Amino acid sequence: MQKLSSSFLNYAVMKFFLSPFGLNCILFLLALLFSVFQKKRTANRLFIFGGIFLLVISTPWLPDFVEEKLEAQYPHQLKANLLDTAIAYDILVLGSGHDDDTSLAPNDMLQSSALSRIIEGIRVWHLVPKSRLITSGFSSYGSPSQAELLKRTAISLGVPDSQMALQEKPTNTYEEAKAYKNLFSGKRKLILVTGAYHMPRAMILFQSQGLHPIPAATFHMVKHGIHQKPVFLPNPDNLFKLDKALHEWVGLIYTKSWLLNSEEKETLKRNSNNN
Repeated sequence: MQKLSSSFLNYAVMKFFLSPFGLNCILFLLALLFSVFQKKRTANRLFIFGGIFLLVISTPWLPDFVEEKLEAQYPHQLKANLLDTAIAYDILVLGSGHDDDTSLAPNDMLQSSALSRIIEGIRVWHLVPKSRLITSGFSSYGSPSQAELLKRTAISLGVPDSQMALQEKPTNTYEEAKAYKNLFSGKRKLILVTGAYHMPRAMILFQSQGLHPIPAATFHMVKHGIHQKPVFLPNPDNLFKLDKALHEWVGLIYTKSWLLNSEEKETLKRNSNNN
C-alpha cells in the first residue's frame, strides 16, 4: 500500500507540472524569481507571457477545440434502436476516481465523472434489462474499491445484485481491457461506458485485445445550447477541460507508439479494417 501511495504521489506531481495550469504556475514563479533577483525585463516578459497564456487556456476557444475533437469521434448517446433488446449484453462501466470518506453515501464518494458513468450504465441497462452490469476500478486507499462503490450506487438505484459483477484489480484502462477479456469475454456482446473524451483511447485499448465494444459515451464537457457561458470570459472550468483533453491526446500517442505490443497492434489493425 505504501508503494502504491508513493507511485500515485509521483504521478500527481508529474501530472501537475505537465498540466496547462501547472505550466502557468511555473511561468509566474519564474517571473517572481527573476523579479527578486533584479532581472526586471525578463520578469516582465514572463508575467506578460504568463498572463496571455492563462487567458488563452481559461477561455473556451482552445479547450473546446481540442476537447470536441475527442468527443465527436463517437455518438453522443447510445440509443435503444442500436441494440437488440432480445439478447443480454455485458455493460462495462470503467472506473474514474473516488474519495475514501466512508461517512458519505457511495454515490457521494464517486467523482463527478465516475458518477456520470454509472448513471449512463444504469440507463443502458434499462434499455436491455437482461444484461449484466460490470463495474471496474481498484482502490488506491484500501477498501472499498472504485468497482464496489459503483456497484453499491447501482444497487441503490434499482439494479439487482444478481445482475452485477466486479473487476477490482485493474488500475488503468489497459488493464481493464485485459481483465474483461480474461474474466468475461466470449459469451456476450460488450457495451463500453466511459467519458466521451476518454472513449477514443478506450476503444483502441479494447479493440487491441480482440474485443468489439459498442461505445456508450457520457460526461460530455463541450455542450452547445442557448444558455452557454460567454465565450470571451475566462472560466476555471476551461482549465479542467483542457487538462483532460491534453491528457487524452498524450495518452493516445503513448498507446499507439509505445504501450501496445506488436501482437496487439496487429489485432487493432485487423479490428479497424473490419470496422
